[in-house]
Amino acid sequence: MPLLDVNAIHPITLPDGTLYHDTVYLKNVISHPRMEIGEYSYFTHSGKPEDTAEILAPYLGHSVRERLVIGKFVQIAWEAILSQVQPIIR
Repeated sequence: MPLLDVNAIHPITLPDGTLYHDTVYLKNVISHPRMEIGEYSYFTHSGKPEDTAEILAPYLGHSVRERLVIGKFVQIAWEAILSQVQPIIR
């Protein structure tokens, strides 16, 4: 089995040799000045790859001061609801 190609858009190849188009490497499909994305981070959804930035951060416009930093080895699932994550208070 070949190693993952960091320059590919779709990192998953199915056993029959076809690409799995629902998963994309974020760095290769997002070009946003307020987003910093690691090489092997990926996202799975059934939409168009060019819509990925808007799906992940819909309120991160080009004129805001905030930025989104996603690490080098991060996996984000389509069903993840990041806005509802509550901190654990002990």
